[in-house]
Amino acid sequence: MSISEFQVKISTRAESLSYMETAAVLIWYIDCTGIIGKISIVSYATENNYRVKYMLDSTGIGSGTVHNECDIFGSEEEALVECSKRNAEQQE
Repeated sequence: MSISEFQVKISTRAESLSYMETAAVLIWYIDCTGIIGKISIVSYATENNYRVKYMLDSTGIGSGTVHNECDIFGSEEEALVECSKRNAEQQE
């Protein structure tokens, strides 16, 4: 259960990753770019246990898609490197 939740609004460019399944294979790709419009941080009772989620202007702020911190990148190049890494891990 969440013991605290707060939100901060900032403006920063971001790239978000997503995946699709085709023939039982997971394929990671860049699904959107946008400006971060909302950050939600939920803290839990155990030490160092929290989740950070983002909303981008391109997918809706307040009632749109929520992106996990591990899927948000500051540039397209960083996002492409991570996509390649995740897709390579799927091949193993």
